[in-house]
Amino acid sequence: MKSILRKAGVGSVLALLIMAMSTTGVNALIINLSTPNLVFDNFSAPFQTPSPTANQSYWWRTLKSGGPTGFSQAENVDCNYDACLAQVNGVAKFTLKPQTYPGSIMVSDLTEERNGYSYNTPHRWLPTVGHPILVTSTMKFSSGYKADGTGAAVGSHPFWLWNNPLGPTGYIAPIQSIGFNWTDGQTFGGFFTGYKATVVDNTVSLNPLYVADLPTVNMNDWFVPSYLWSVDSQGVQNVKFFINLQKVGEYTLTQPMPALTLELSIDNQSAQIGANGYEINFRNPVSEQNMQISSLSIARI
Repeated sequence: MKSILRKAGVGSVLALLIMAMSTTGVNALIINLSTPNLVFDNFSAPFQTPSPTANQSYWWRTLKSGGPTGFSQAENVDCNYDACLAQVNGVAKFTLKPQTYPGSIMVSDLTEERNGYSYNTPHRWLPTVGHPILVTSTMKFSSGYKADGTGAAVGSHPFWLWNNPLGPTGYIAPIQSIGFNWTDGQTFGGFFTGYKATVVDNTVSLNPLYVADLPTVNMNDWFVPSYLWSVDSQGVQNVKFFINLQKVGEYTLTQPMPALTLELSIDNQSAQIGANGYEINFRNPVSEQNMQISSLSIARI
């Protein structure tokens, strides 16, 4: 254990916390609004249906896909046509299949709050002095996902805290986010692809404030991405990023983020700059692609 911590390049307490939060050997589900400093799930039990009247009732699942009459969206079911999110053999499995009805957006999305209806509600996570926010998960992806952006998988993948700037029909506010992202080889003509640690605040800039390329991460075996969001006594926020306990990036914000909430998903969206500016292409998966999550935690430590 000591040798692992020395190699990690992070403090021993933080390393132990990350390891504890990413364990798959704990048969527990700790999601309780009376314990506001911790959310933990190892997906050992089937998903429950959250209450639409209880803010931040866990978990919300949103599945978007094409259907026989056009776009289809469903909440808190295992599958909606070609998009699925279900508890399978002790993991949360996010799946996109080749489209039966091509041309539509596909999303398999796990969130703390109901997407499209919670932008103006108080989000749960904001660091205070001496009490940062630690987000960590254990995950792996199907073979088409490659950290350098090559491979057959299409679309994008966020694992971030964000301001959930969605209304019922689309974005209603600028994105503010901290976390990890993957984008396919066609994103922005190939100029922004692969697995990355990012900080985005579109109230400051339309471009990401921080990007750390992580092309050597093996996304096809279990790995542990984590990030630590902190604030000092002067109100200055900082984010540190880790893969398998190894620090891979750090950014100090010039403008603080507001309280944020978790989103974790895969989709078929590939961003481009076209004749009319920013565009999203909906790409059809050539074969089934998936992400598996064996543990997920958010903690104010």
